[in-house]
Formats: sequence, C-alpha cells, structure tokens
Amino acid sequence: MTDETVLASRWGGRPESASRCAERLALFLTGLGALHPGLRDWDGLVGDDESVPPESWPLRPEPAELEPFVRACDEGGRGFRLVLMSPSQDKSLSVDSGRDGMSGIDNSAFLWFREPAGTVLQDLGPEVVEGLLEAVADAWEPEWATFIGLSAWEAEGGWRRSRPTGLATYVAGSPAEILAEVPGLAVRKLGRGTLLTRPWAG
Repeated sequence: MTDETVLASRWGGRPESASRCAERLALFLTGLGALHPGLRDWDGLVGDDESVPPESWPLRPEPAELEPFVRACDEGGRGFRLVLMSPSQDKSLSVDSGRDGMSGIDNSAFLWFREPAGTVLQDLGPEVVEGLLEAVADAWEPEWATFIGLSAWEAEGGWRRSRPTGLATYVAGSPAEILAEVPGLAVRKLGRGTLLTRPWAG
C-alpha cells in the first residue's frame, strides 16, 4: 500500500460568520486554482447520513455562491465543517472553521492527496507545494501548516502534536523551536510567517 500525503493546518479558537467563512474559502479555492489545473475544481459535500449519499455541490470560488454551501454545513451553531472532493476523487479537503475553542475542537484545514509525497512533488513541483502553504496561510491564517506523508503525520502524532514538521512547513510565529528539533531545514519568509523546507523538497 502506497503512502498518501496531506497538507494539514491548524489555528486556535476563532469565531467566524458564514459570510466570512465563505470569503476565506473563496480565497483558498482561488489560490489553489491558480497553482495548478488539478486543484481548480471542487465539489462540496453536504450530509453525513451513511444511509443516504451526500449531496454534491459544484463550487465556484465566489463568496456569494459559497455562502449557501457554508450555511448548509453549520454544525449547530458550533462553527462550520466543510467537506470538498475533487471531481476525480483523488483529492479531498476538509475545513473546520468558526469554532470558538470552547468545545475543545480547534479550527483546521486538511487537504488529502491519494498519492505519496514524492509523486505529488513530481506531479506538481516543489514551487506548487510551497504555493499550497502560502494559499492556506493567506486564506485561513493558521498557526502552522505542513505538507507531510500520511505515515509520517501519524508517526508525529497528527493533531495530538502541537506542530508537526513535514517536507515543507509554515509557522506564523517563531521557527526557533522547530529548528532546534529538526536541524538542516531551509528557512525563508512567507507572508506573515516563515517557510521551513527539508533540503531535497525544494
């Protein structure tokens, strides 16, 4: 079985209105689509009843058009859980947004590739992978985001670890703690934060 790849990001409690969440999602989808044709088209899935197939909404990155989808994904006033799938079903995206932190569930964006990291890097290129981190940072303002193989993600503890370090990692704050734990990372400024990459990743 081949390893899969994830782009995971997380941020603390931050309430969002449906309209603001739709704006952030539109910005993220626009950023993804600008990076690669394979990241341009997404269907929104609504409904989690296992006995009924979920309703699929073809999504366009326009806030006014995305807001009804966001409202349909309201978690009973506890924020929004957005689930998207690429038409080819080789990629999925899930976003928890608008949670205020009182429930103990942080906000997150999780982009799942059904291919190993090396294949994704080969297909998209390291520049696009770095662009993925920039897109998630611009849209969702996470505390961190990382591009990592699924087995490495699980070995590092996934969401249980405060800040996993993958092949490329964005941090909003100081990178000093990561650099102390993982020597040899390349460092450069990215937006309001710092991008850390392993030497062979770009």
